[in-house]
Amino acid sequence: MRKVLTRTIVTLSSICLVLIHFPYLMMADSNEEELSIHLSPQGVLYDVENMKPGDWAPRQVTVKNNGKRDFSYHIRIDNNGPEKLFKELLLEIEVAGHHIYKGKINDFSRSPSRLLETGQQDELEFTIRFPEYLDNDYQGLDTQFSLSFIAVDEDNQSIPPDTSQDSTGNDDSNYGPAKDKIASLNGTIGSSGSKGGKLPKTSTNIYDILIIGVVLTTSGGIIAAYGRKRRKT
Repeated sequence: MRKVLTRTIVTLSSICLVLIHFPYLMMADSNEEELSIHLSPQGVLYDVENMKPGDWAPRQVTVKNNGKRDFSYHIRIDNNGPEKLFKELLLEIEVAGHHIYKGKINDFSRSPSRLLETGQQDELEFTIRFPEYLDNDYQGLDTQFSLSFIAVDEDNQSIPPDTSQDSTGNDDSNYGPAKDKIASLNGTIGSSGSKGGKLPKTSTNIYDILIIGVVLTTSGGIIAAYGRKRRKT
């Protein structure tokens, strides 16, 4: 009798615990599945240390809607480091062969919104260029930035506030009634000679050598002619 009573109490206690936590489990599961933006790669998109004038770095990003709801998304870029090099780098973003942005990365505010239905994905091509005209003043510099992909529920077009992301680059927090989400990628661009070096000196003294050669040849010819004339006399 005592064993039966004990088993009954344990069973009822377990059922109570499940019932207490069930709504929260269902809410968490619903939040994760309703609106879900996924990036590939995750975490870091750019980690370049030795760019020099004329170099470019292409990267591909896949944006996928893994949730149950359609959403539109846009891209925002924030500078997280020194501004000097960041202001000069050039950025190109292409989707399906069409440019959605081409210009200085510092002038990029946000991309046009793109609709992404559930189960669909976008393939984006990012290219960062180090302008050829940048001189030694930009050698040894670097910059850090973040790319935020902001998904907005199509049923409630609210824009989420700025927030920090976790180490995976995906933030599953909810932002207001629209349950908007942000996924982010980080980037670091370092110029050639970031350890203190500068661009190699490309000027040459070949013209000076040619002039000296001409002078020496002419002088030798004059001396030789004078010597022959003197021997004849």
